[in-house]
Amino acid sequence: KLLYIAPETLLRTNDYDELWFLDFLKCECAINHVALDEAHAVVESSQDFRPKYRQLGILKEYFDDIPFTCLTATATPDNIKEIAFLLSITDYTLFDHHLHRSNLHQNVIRKIDETYQLMSLLQKYSKDTTGLIYCNTKEKCKTVSEYLNRNGYNSDYFYSTIGKKEKKRILDGFITGSINIVVATTAFGTGINNDKVRFVFNLDIPTSLNDHVQQGGRSGRDGNPSDIYTFYHPADVTKLKFILRKSISSPIRLKKSYDVLDEVVSYCLNSKQCRNKLLLQAYNQTLELDCGACDNCRKNNI
Repeated sequence: KLLYIAPETLLRTNDYDELWFLDFLKCECAINHVALDEAHAVVESSQDFRPKYRQLGILKEYFDDIPFTCLTATATPDNIKEIAFLLSITDYTLFDHHLHRSNLHQNVIRKIDETYQLMSLLQKYSKDTTGLIYCNTKEKCKTVSEYLNRNGYNSDYFYSTIGKKEKKRILDGFITGSINIVVATTAFGTGINNDKVRFVFNLDIPTSLNDHVQQGGRSGRDGNPSDIYTFYHPADVTKLKFILRKSISSPIRLKKSYDVLDEVVSYCLNSKQCRNKLLLQAYNQTLELDCGACDNCRKNNI
């Protein structure tokens, strides 16, 4: 039997601040294995978005004598160590796989006229093509979605604070095909498996290479060619650092967030090396040959 629980439900407390649901599981249920999916969120969760992930270390106190598995598609070697530390895991076996997917074509776009550039690139696809567009603010998600709809596209916007019914409607619509494009913050995507996604746009620079790989990895799951576009402008980096300062109170965590953002900036500014090789370097992985399909490989005729 499988019990699938969100961290927010698992760590629910009563009026006396007791973890009543976790206590119930320990005392009344024969739990014989704990699996934590999307384990990268333990490291990356912020104070205003899914902070409960960072509190899941308490599971080892409750279930120390049973197997514990962490699963994620993206974790750098440093992330893996931090996940183990935050979850109080001192001894573990690591199973990993190669992250390269040859059907994903990486592109970085120097942002000049964002709207014009977005609409020009979308002309490559029919208006019923399935895709994702990521923005760093709720307001921008709504603005972009409404603009797309005025221009004949079928889109909707998604972020963490919209109502549960709206979330379900959009998720169901995206999976069934009644909504072709979802314009969203990073709140959208975890657990979403739509194999028809042909493009992913980051209209604002991602906060980390992990975010970039996670978001891009939602495209091309049917094995067919898919495009990933990352828009870059220095002003967006300044805005994002302001957002990070507002959401992260710990100076240590803030510095770390700045450091991983700087890695994304370096990735965007690199106009010579194969983009897939650059991404894999962050995970201590390599490609024998350049991918030949990213914008740098095409430009340099590799």
